[in-house]
Parts: sequence; structure tokens; C-alpha cells
Amino acid sequence: MSIWVSTAATATGTDGQRRPTFATDISPILIEHCAPCHRPDPAAPFPLLSLDDVRPRGVEIVHATQSRAMPPWSAVQGPGFPALVDDRRLTDRQITAIKTWVANGMPTGDMRKAPLPPPAAPTFPLGLPDLTITLPRTSGREAGSPDTVRNVVIPVGFPTDLWISAIDYQPGVSGILRQARFFAAPPDLVVGDTDALPGVGGLLGTGSLENYGDQVLAAGRTLIDLGGWAPGTLRRFLPAGLAMRVPAHANIVMQMYLRPASVDSIEDGRLAIYFSKPADRRAIVAIDVPPAFGIVAGLSIPAGDPNYRFTQTFTLPIAVEAIGARAHAHNLAREMTLTATLPPPKGATRGLLKINPWNPDWPESYFFTAPVRLPAGSTLTTDIVFDNSTGNPRQLFAPPRVTGWGRMPAGEMPGLTLLIIAPADVDAKLLRDTVAEHLRNQLMKKRE
Repeated sequence: MSIWVSTAATATGTDGQRRPTFATDISPILIEHCAPCHRPDPAAPFPLLSLDDVRPRGVEIVHATQSRAMPPWSAVQGPGFPALVDDRRLTDRQITAIKTWVANGMPTGDMRKAPLPPPAAPTFPLGLPDLTITLPRTSGREAGSPDTVRNVVIPVGFPTDLWISAIDYQPGVSGILRQARFFAAPPDLVVGDTDALPGVGGLLGTGSLENYGDQVLAAGRTLIDLGGWAPGTLRRFLPAGLAMRVPAHANIVMQMYLRPASVDSIEDGRLAIYFSKPADRRAIVAIDVPPAFGIVAGLSIPAGDPNYRFTQTFTLPIAVEAIGARAHAHNLAREMTLTATLPPPKGATRGLLKINPWNPDWPESYFFTAPVRLPAGSTLTTDIVFDNSTGNPRQLFAPPRVTGWGRMPAGEMPGLTLLIIAPADVDAKLLRDTVAEHLRNQLMKKRE
């Protein structure tokens, strides 16, 4: 039976006041905020399109919405932090309506007034890609395999700069891809299959510390962060007038985070690339704090510590126009904050992005509704709270272990990223040189 054509009466309380119904109050919320993922074909484990879908899960939906675990949107928009576009959070009124509706027995209402269910999800929600690339090498997984990282080099190799307004991915059918990150890399950068950071061999580097330092600096200077993908993250184009620039002849490296496999599986999906319009020639540049996801920042999270604080800073050598931010970590992070302290005489600190709670399954990129201008000399501060105790539901080890930098699941790769509009060439060089010097200084401390 199709609930979409039901015409049951609206609910009215004993006081004569109208109560929320599925048709006019609940289904519009579900279609706007839940249906992009909770439908038969995409990533969510069950659909939430019809009353038949929703009624068995009423209590579960109340809990998920009241705790704000769903819809997934981890950014906290408190005082002093910029407003964000595409905010997925439910309003307090919507959350109350869902709770009241379930408490009143989930009445149907007049389905003639309900919005139409969404059409079947397209393969690529952003429309027909300009370029689609099947992975040149599949990643096989034997039954019983644990979480792991795999890097796949995709030889794009355009003879001229490639300007991209969006990247999407259509995974294979096995469901083992947890998330992915994309990087542009020069064709001569050697990328190992299991590099925790593409271009840096092994988990902790290979050979002498000097060679390791060369690898870190090469990767830090040449890798271009193109963002990430996860099954439930928003697909969207970059704000108008902005694009990601992939240098001529560069490859794209896809770093895959693969789930444990219960049966023999492979990942053999397709990468989708959307080119920017000719007028969109202002490139986005990512400033990672700490650089290179903290590979030489000396991270060491004590075993059993539920509130270990990891703080890193970077002082901007140039004025920047910030347009967004994103975060990255693995299983132990709980809360992440990126702030900027302005130079004297103002010296004020303003928020840029606050994530609480962090969930590694939802690596969103957040864009500000208006650019944030930061003068030269502003200090960016990343502050991350880790929970390495048995109380962390994502804790993988019993008893907990000391955790340092490394790939999933055993290590952490923490950092927050400020997205800025690409500066003029002379300023861009100064920024790259300053980042490289910052990495070099961290490496010297590691050596000591």
C-alpha cells in the first residue's frame, strides 16, 4: 500500500488544537533534510520516504534529532563564529514537531496536502559530469580484513591547468568505502599504496631522518588538497567565482578509507569531475594547521586520557580572504576548533570553525556566508580534544594504547583547514615558503 495517497484525517487534541501530522508537518522535514541520504539507493541504511518507512522508527528518529546526531552537521554556530551556507540542522521547532508527532501516535493527516516524494536518486546528484574516470586499479579486500588506507593514483595529465568546481565519486557495490580524500600531485611524486600521507613512504617514513624530511617537505609543498568525499556528505559546487586549480600534467591521488570486509570485496567506482565556468578563475587554496595533517607535529595521545588537548598554531605571513574551513581526524577526536587571533593593536580572537562532536564519517567542507578577511600576522590556532579512554564509543583497543600520528585505524591525522582565495603570485610564494619553513622547524624538533 502506498502511504503517499492515504487521506486519513488530521489529528486534533482533546483541547481542540491541531496536532502535527505526517502529511503537513513531518514529511516536508524528511524530504528536505533526510531523503537526500535515507532513500532506497544511496548510503543510509534505511529509507525515510513514506509513513510506512517512518512509523517503525519513530522513537529512534526522536532520539537522533533531539541529540542532533541527525541530520549530520557537526559545526557549532556559536557567538563569534561565521554563519555557514547549506546549514543542515533542524530548527528547535522542527525537532519539537517530530517529538510531539511521535508522542501523539504518529497521525497520518491528509496526504493530498503532502509534498511529492523525491525522484529516484541520480548516479551523480550534481548532474552529468564533464569527466568521468573509472579507477585505474581496483582495491581488493579479503574477508576479515580490518580498516585500512589505500592510495590510487589517477593519471589525469591534462596539458594545461584544470579548473574544477566539484568532485564526486560513485563507489562500487560492495559498500566497503568509508570515505575518501583527493589530492592533486605532480607526476614525479612517488605515491605508495599504503602511504598515510601520499608521497610519504610507509607509516613513519623510510630510511634516514634526512630522507624522511625530504619526503615530508616534498609532499607538503606539492600536494594540493582537493577535499573529501563520504556517502552522506553534501554534494555541491564551490561558491560562484571559485574553483580548485589542478596544475598542468598533475595526477589526482584518491586516498581511500576502507571498512572491514565480511566477504571478499573490491572497490571499483568512478570519479566525477565538474569543470568550472571560464569566468571562475579565482582558485581556492587550503592552509592546513598543522601542515601536512601534523605528520611531524609530535602527536602522542596518552592511553586512557579522555581529554587530551592538541594545540597547533600558524602565523599568516600575508593577508587572506577566508571563505570556508574543514576538519580532519580519525576515531579519537571529540571536539575541534579553529580560531584566528589578529595582530596588535587589535589582538582580538575570532572563531572560524567549531566541530562538536566530531564524527569521522561526516568530513564536511563548510563555507562562510560572507568572506572573513584576516590581516598579515594573524595567528591561526587549531585546538583538538581527543578521547583515548574506554568511554569513547569509537575506541578500538582494550585497554587503550598510546596513539601517535598514522593511518587508520591505529593512528591519528589531525588538523583543521582554512580555505582561502588564492593570493597574488608573490604572496602565494611567500605563503608556500612559510609553510615549508614551519614544517622544517617541526621536523628539527622531532629530530631533537
